[in-house]
Amino acid sequence: MTDKPRDYSFEAMVEVTGADISQLTSDERGRINRALKELRVLIEDDYILADAIHEHAKAYKIVYPEIALTPQALTGQWSSIQEKAGAMTKPRLTQSPSAAVPPPGRRVCETCDGGRMVFTGTRDGHEEWAPCPDCNSGANTDFWRADGSRFRSPDSDQIRARMNS
Repeated sequence: MTDKPRDYSFEAMVEVTGADISQLTSDERGRINRALKELRVLIEDDYILADAIHEHAKAYKIVYPEIALTPQALTGQWSSIQEKAGAMTKPRLTQSPSAAVPPPGRRVCETCDGGRMVFTGTRDGHEEWAPCPDCNSGANTDFWRADGSRFRSPDSDQIRARMNS
């Protein structure tokens, strides 16, 4: 006897909608399967789709906390729900990071007001910050990107140029 492989995306949809898999009516099962049919066109891998369902459901609950999550509600908002949730939860920075209190006898940096980071502009709608060129120039903010390339920290002159542009 061969066991049927697990349907991770079906299980995920049942879980996020709060349904009881042992009590599903044929109508409920049909609504879940119709929603999954639409999503499987976008994401073919069942395991990845299950993860995406969980992520989109979290976003849905942020945007619509008082509205029940149904399979059709999730597919109806699929392409935009994460962006909407991100806009609602993204912290809005209107000033430099909160200024640190300097130790007794030390002056606060005039460039960054003690925050040790400076605003250098925006790119693609995202704020860019860099180590303060006056009090934090030795900070190593290098990192490896997902594609394997390395981002190198800009030097103090580059940071000053970006601050003044």
